[in-house]
Amino acid sequence: MMSRKYILKYCLVFVFSFCSFLYIYGQNYLYFSNNSQRVEIYENFQVRSKYKEIILSSLYHARNAKERIVEQDDFPYRVQYTLIQKDNALFFLFLNEQAGDFPMFGRGNTSIKKSEKNGDIIQMTILLRDHNDCYIRFTPYNDRTSADLFLFGSRLYHNVPIALPFTTLIFESFGTIVDLTKNSIDWDIILYKGLDKESENGLDVFKKIREFLPRLKTAEDGAQSGNGDYVYIRDLSPQKSHQGFNCSGFAKWIIDGFYYPLSHTYIDIDILKTKNPDIRGNRWSDWYEDERDPFFGLDWTRNLALALSNKQNNTANQDPESFDVRNIPFFEYVEDVGYPVKDIEVILFLLASRDPNSFYLASVNKTIGKNPAMQQHFHIAVFFPYFMDTNSFTTIVMEKNRETRLSSFKVDYENTYIHLVKIKIKGKFDPPLL
Repeated sequence: MMSRKYILKYCLVFVFSFCSFLYIYGQNYLYFSNNSQRVEIYENFQVRSKYKEIILSSLYHARNAKERIVEQDDFPYRVQYTLIQKDNALFFLFLNEQAGDFPMFGRGNTSIKKSEKNGDIIQMTILLRDHNDCYIRFTPYNDRTSADLFLFGSRLYHNVPIALPFTTLIFESFGTIVDLTKNSIDWDIILYKGLDKESENGLDVFKKIREFLPRLKTAEDGAQSGNGDYVYIRDLSPQKSHQGFNCSGFAKWIIDGFYYPLSHTYIDIDILKTKNPDIRGNRWSDWYEDERDPFFGLDWTRNLALALSNKQNNTANQDPESFDVRNIPFFEYVEDVGYPVKDIEVILFLLASRDPNSFYLASVNKTIGKNPAMQQHFHIAVFFPYFMDTNSFTTIVMEKNRETRLSSFKVDYENTYIHLVKIKIKGKFDPPLL
């Protein structure tokens, strides 16, 4: 029979071994696999370490290293090593296996860049999502490392210091990198993955809208009145030969889908045309309210949100700014202008991660004209951001009676700004009859 001392010693060894197992497989197998809020990142640092001599060797040896698929000691997925020559540099690529394939843009994929001019290692990049515009990039900085982090093409962190030499860090795990930067980078936001079923309300709404799109017609200055007649927004005169919507009328039609089940009428156009000079513009723009109507889109979207909220909540709120999107991490709101269109994807990601049961009316604006040049709101769109699954984020754009891609929207409205108002998805959605 074993002595109590021997049994205690045996138990301690077992506990130590088991904890080591948990560290390796719990921490590193898929980093954050025990955090239900974060995207799972595949690790490949073991394969990078196997190629350390090649990465740090001469250009000749680096160019002649064979490309191959490598098994990992502690992970069940493999890594494909390959080399690309581009822009006077060598790129050592480590592509993680996903479902038997090695996608170029997979989360955790790592690229190490080596200069062909002097053989120096210039930078390392790790993808944070299955998306080529979501990554963290490391560069040498004196005897340490500096990091920049990009999400959907927008830089959120710049020159984050890391207390490790660059040539050491490039062989470390992603988990170690997160531990080293946890006080500088908000990883809960950066790697937010979306929760199961949290976007279902938004999906149901725009699926219904999709059913109607083939039947919607375009008409300049067109909208439906409070009783459903097709009219022109400028003077409420009836549309005759060609009945349909412009971008403003289309946005109203969507909001009326929530408004009508509560009131059995549609929103009165005169309410939406109400100007709010006390809360936007200046003494110079006041001269051009009638001639150029520079804030039409801003007033229209704010008034839509206000009218719907008052009906949904049986209130009499008189503040058109109540539903403005003004507080977003990493971005500064510009009064009555909003945010740059170039950053709209990450902005919508940040909004959806905080409030998945909302969509957004957007008023596009930019400086237009001469004598004087003015900030003018000239187009309206509707955004439905959502998480398709627990890794993939996307946004449906509805504008001009059709569905468009966010990438196309950013190209079409390059160098403009976008003002957002939030619409809470609440109650029944029943689009107006056409």
